[in-house]
Amino acid sequence: MTDEIDDGTGRYASRCRINRRVLDIESDGSGSISGTIDMNGKISRIILDMAAMDCTASTNSQGSMAISMDGATEYPYCDTVSSLDFRNATNLVGHFQIAEGANTDTAGVHLTVTSPGSVAGSWNGAVCGRVKFTLSLGGSKVFTASAGSKARIVILHE
Repeated sequence: MTDEIDDGTGRYASRCRINRRVLDIESDGSGSISGTIDMNGKISRIILDMAAMDCTASTNSQGSMAISMDGATEYPYCDTVSSLDFRNATNLVGHFQIAEGANTDTAGVHLTVTSPGSVAGSWNGAVCGRVKFTLSLGGSKVFTASAGSKARIVILHE
């Protein structure tokens, strides 16, 4: 389900306008949930808020987030962010930034792309069309389907 918060659809000639989109993904009792949002531009920061999400994860590294093109072939925009702590006790609020040309995966905050030959580089944040965000749990764990159990993804883009 999408909470359609968009700080503006118009674009200024300077291309300096920053917009915010919010995607709420409700739990369905499975180990992998996803939501899509229509976007065209460059993402600069992603805030993943798991404070209102319940799950059965028992260790601190069972969660992951993937960002892909939604279509017949879901090509990834960047490498999957893994080893996230989605346990209820931590109520993760993670900040991920796009920093083209930055030191790759510095302290786990830059989103990266691995090219053929396993050479890692940073992602420039460009997206278009329907962008799919997938949150997953490993080890047969699930997101609990309870009232109000949802993940919120805040996307800052230009």
